[in-house]
Amino acid sequence: GQSGDQPLPGAIRLLNGEVWRAGLQNVEGVGHEQSIGIQSKTLGTRKVPLASLASMEFVAGGPDAPREPGTLYRIGGEPIPGKLVWVRQKDIALDCALGVIPLPRQSVERFVLARARPAPPESDTIGLTDGSLLYGQTGFDGSQLVVNHETLGELRLDWNVVRYLRRHVAGIDWLEQLAMTVVERVGPALPPPVPRWHEGHDHDHRRAVRIMPNTVVRFALKTGPQRSGLFRSELAAVPGCRADLKVSVLAGEATLWQQRVAAGSAPIPLSLELPDAGELTIEVEFDGPLAFPCGIDLRDPHVLNLAHIQSQPQTKKPN
Repeated sequence: GQSGDQPLPGAIRLLNGEVWRAGLQNVEGVGHEQSIGIQSKTLGTRKVPLASLASMEFVAGGPDAPREPGTLYRIGGEPIPGKLVWVRQKDIALDCALGVIPLPRQSVERFVLARARPAPPESDTIGLTDGSLLYGQTGFDGSQLVVNHETLGELRLDWNVVRYLRRHVAGIDWLEQLAMTVVERVGPALPPPVPRWHEGHDHDHRRAVRIMPNTVVRFALKTGPQRSGLFRSELAAVPGCRADLKVSVLAGEATLWQQRVAAGSAPIPLSLELPDAGELTIEVEFDGPLAFPCGIDLRDPHVLNLAHIQSQPQTKKPN
C-alpha cells in the first residue's frame, strides 16, 4: 500500500481551474447526468458531475501538459481525438475515427473534456499539501481552516494539509486569476515553452510565472473609471540562469519598464504605476549569446487598484 504522505496518482481538473488530487473510479449515469466517483484523502469519497470537469487525469499531469478538449492522452502513445464512451475499472472506451475502442486503463494518462476558465475573481485560493488547489471563502475556527466551497459545501481542514492560503482582498487582482494570452514568437531554435505557474518557496514567494526568452505574454486587466493602479512583483532570473536577458513591461502600448537582467543577478522588486490600459504585456528576450537554462520568474505578480484601496489607512513613507 501507499505510505500516508504519497499523493494519489490521479486528479480531476474542474472548469473553474481547481485541481482535486484523487483516485478516479468509474463513470456512472447517462448524458448530462454522468458523474465520476473519486476518492481523496482530504475531500473524501464523492461523485462529481462530468459537466463540471475540464479533464480526468488518471495520472496527474503538470500545469503545462497538453490539454486539447475532446482528446485522450496515452502513456507512450499518440493522443486520440474522440468522445468518451465509458470509464470502468479495467478499461476506458473512446468513440473515435476507428469506431469504439476500449483501451486498458493503465495505458491512459488523461481525457480532456473542455478548457478550464480563469479562477473566480472573488475567491480565496487554498493550496493543499497533496497538490490540490481549491477556491472558496475561508474563515478560521480553532486550529482549523474552514472553507465554504461552491460544490463541496463546508470543508474543515487541519493546517497540516494546507500548503498555502491566499485571501481575496478587494482592490488586488492577482495575475494568475486574469486571462493570459501568449503571442507566438519565432525563436532562434524551437519555439520556447509556454509560460507556466509554479509553486514558490514559502519564505520568499508563493507562486510565480516562469517566462522564457522570445516570449510575449499578455494579461487582460480589469479596466474602468478610477483604475489608477500599481503593478507589483519581484522579477528574478530562473535558478542557474546562464543568459543575459532584456525584460520589458508594457501597459497597452506604453513601455513602463525595461531593463537588462544579467545572469546571476539579484531579484528586482517592481512597483510600476499603471495607466488605465486594457492589458499588461511582459516581453522577455535574449540580450547577448544564447545559453541555457534561461528565463525569468515573476513572483506573486499582482495589480493594486489604488482607487479601491486608498480608503484604507496607508503606511507613511519616510521623508
